[in-house]
Amino acid sequence: MTRDPWLVFKWVLVVVIAILLFVALFADRLFGDVQSEHPIIQQHGTASWYSVASAKAEGCSGVTASGDPLDDNGYSCASWDYPFGTVLKVTHGDRVVYVLVNDRGPARRLYEQGRRWDLSRRAFERLAPLSAGVIAVKIELVKEGER
Repeated sequence: MTRDPWLVFKWVLVVVIAILLFVALFADRLFGDVQSEHPIIQQHGTASWYSVASAKAEGCSGVTASGDPLDDNGYSCASWDYPFGTVLKVTHGDRVVYVLVNDRGPARRLYEQGRRWDLSRRAFERLAPLSAGVIAVKIELVKEGER
């Protein structure tokens, strides 16, 4: 009995893709979160905004890393530095907004370049016009989420 090499290749490819998807979906549970043991009380840095449309354009489903649906009209943010459920006070000039960390981001390459937070569309609009794109902000810890 001979096996078709293409059929074997296809099955191996399917298994490898399934393993990669599993690791991508459950990386936080498998390898732990990226934040440190002690929360950062106050930070300065840059923030941008993202929306359901921009997330889908980048290949995301519109669901946050915490499992919540991404809501353009909500007050949420993506952060690598804080656990899910953390409430942050975001200040830009004399404007303030409170957001809930429910996603991971910005993209690693942007984070390495200094961008620390992605705010939901509504939260960003409360601080600056969307056309600003990226703004300097001060972040203060209001309530620490669960680790």
